[in-house]
Amino acid sequence: MLGVWFNRNSFVITHRRMTQHLQFLELSIATPDVQESLAWYQGLGFSELPTTDALVQHYGVVGNGRFHIGLHGAGLDGPGLTFVRRDLAEHVRAMLATDQEFEYTNLGIDALHEARQRDRDGTLAILLEARTFSPGHTRAGSLAIGDLLHIALPCMDVGEALEFWQSYGFIGVENSANDTVELHTPGLTLALTAGNRQLTLRFQPKDFAGCVELLQNRYRLKKVDTAFGRCAEFAAPEGTRIQLLETSDG
Repeated sequence: MLGVWFNRNSFVITHRRMTQHLQFLELSIATPDVQESLAWYQGLGFSELPTTDALVQHYGVVGNGRFHIGLHGAGLDGPGLTFVRRDLAEHVRAMLATDQEFEYTNLGIDALHEARQRDRDGTLAILLEARTFSPGHTRAGSLAIGDLLHIALPCMDVGEALEFWQSYGFIGVENSANDTVELHTPGLTLALTAGNRQLTLRFQPKDFAGCVELLQNRYRLKKVDTAFGRCAEFAAPEGTRIQLLETSDG
């Protein structure tokens, strides 16, 4: 059994420091062509949201009222989960004083404060002091591909990945049916499965067969077998892998 691992005392202390005022903002993805990726996700039912000028790189955001994807034309060397935290500079300095390491920090007076860490499998955890886009008036809407089930992270060692992401406020729960640990935080679920090498967005359409038929010609779906059952898989222009899961009654 995988269980849920943590040293309770050290976890509670780290959890409080890391997660106070912490809010998930977006899945951040690097793309060579922001406009192409924006249009592609809009074709699945996502809406483009207005961005601020806080980031210097070309940047666009899509969302459906529940989940947001930030498309970055530069500044990222891998996918990341971005969070907003108030008083970020003070927080980073306090964490550095306790020997916490950051891959990158920018705490300048005239810059958007930012700090980055990276898990062992290469996924970034990005902290910002403020939002970089407006949620606008987009209501939670349906996507052609259904609701997001979870983001499956690259993961070679579940224990190491779990320890890292628990420090960002995620609560780990074992799913013994497919040897996966799910990590939960408000607005987001992650999945850790040993051996997964590529970040994957998994959606669950209500009408799997109808969804596959609708998207087949345009997106060149292929059928694959996963621990979650039979899936239809395709990729966004920037390479993000997307899988559609068939429900048990589908």
